[in-house]
Amino acid sequence: MATQTAQTARGSPGARSRDAVRREYVAYVLLALGLAGIAVAMVVGIIRADTAADVFAFDKATRDGAAAGSSLLADPGRLGALGAWLAPFVFLSLTSLITGIALAFWAILLEVRRRGEAARAMMLSVRGRSS
Repeated sequence: MATQTAQTARGSPGARSRDAVRREYVAYVLLALGLAGIAVAMVVGIIRADTAADVFAFDKATRDGAAAGSSLLADPGRLGALGAWLAPFVFLSLTSLITGIALAFWAILLEVRRRGEAARAMMLSVRGRSS
């Protein structure tokens, strides 16, 4: 029984290759990275919105007449700096997420094809015919 199980795991048409497992692993890693990146971008966006609310709570004359070193002068710079890297980060996260989904679907398609070929080979061997 142990010999049959070892051979089934390695040599049968139903055995999964390392490439198939690697494809699924890469797909899941990209999905996780994309989701994590989007979550980070959401948190940074909420912080950015809070900072923008603090800045724009004052009228324009107060913001323009702020003394040197005040937070009214520092916060608009922080808003601009966050915006400069947040948009490419979100784009990269969405790209990673979409690529992970595409790879997962591709792995599913290859697995279905492989299972179909294994089922066909099994049915032909049960019938006693060869292709």
